[in-house]
Amino acid sequence: MKLTNWRWWQWGAVSLVAGAAVAFAFTQVDPDSSAAQSVPFSQLRNRIERRTDTGESIVTRIRVSPITVDGNGKKMQVVSYWEKQRNRTTGKWDPTQQFTTRVSNPLGPVGNKSAMDFLNETKKQIPTLDYKFQWWLEARTIWLTCLAGSFLLIGVLWPILLKILIKMGLAEPPDERMDLSAVRTVDEPTAEPTGPLVTAADHQQLSDLTAAMEANVAGMSVGSGGGASESRPHADMPVKDLGVGERLTPVAIPAAKEDPSDFKGEFYPVARPIKKDD
Repeated sequence: MKLTNWRWWQWGAVSLVAGAAVAFAFTQVDPDSSAAQSVPFSQLRNRIERRTDTGESIVTRIRVSPITVDGNGKKMQVVSYWEKQRNRTTGKWDPTQQFTTRVSNPLGPVGNKSAMDFLNETKKQIPTLDYKFQWWLEARTIWLTCLAGSFLLIGVLWPILLKILIKMGLAEPPDERMDLSAVRTVDEPTAEPTGPLVTAADHQQLSDLTAAMEANVAGMSVGSGGGASESRPHADMPVKDLGVGERLTPVAIPAAKEDPSDFKGEFYPVARPIKKDD
């Protein structure tokens, strides 16, 4: 089947399948697989509480991923950040190294809180704390984004682009289809009997006629002897002589001539010549 013959709902179905496959692949990726190091959350908390000369935290660019479940069934949350160090040449605090940590939820040392709850409370003490929640990594967001993006690209934009390519002569046109939209099916009425209808009165009339005929022939009998001659007066009349018997003259039938031909054959008779004896 040509791709140019596909309809919009077929492209839509393909787009949803492709989007679901991409979303499933993204949700199976570990968010901290590319992290440089891994440190415990207690060390992260201590680093966040450390400040520079200007009162800012030495930790910056904090990115908190959504809560996931590890292989042991525990809820985990990945936190990545950059740590500032003093530049001996300029004397400034510059972010020089990236770290990451897996935080268990709820946070044991901090109480029944998530990493975002802890950072929200810490921001009250350190207003310049730089952190952000990576909402785009949530499974629900990934599924919605992949499905919507795939449907927009494959189910909407691609069919439009394909029609443009066909008009430009860069793609093979679709096969012609018979348009049956104007055809309407009509239920044929059932044929009604056109002959005479037999009613109950007709049956009763036939029964009355049959009874009358049986009553008429009940007293009739076939006679013999005199009764038969009376009913058939021509039965005893003599046979009339036509008077032509004496004038009939017998005619002799000539003998048939012998046929000298000889007929012989296995399936059909064939005439054969007869050899005469000398």
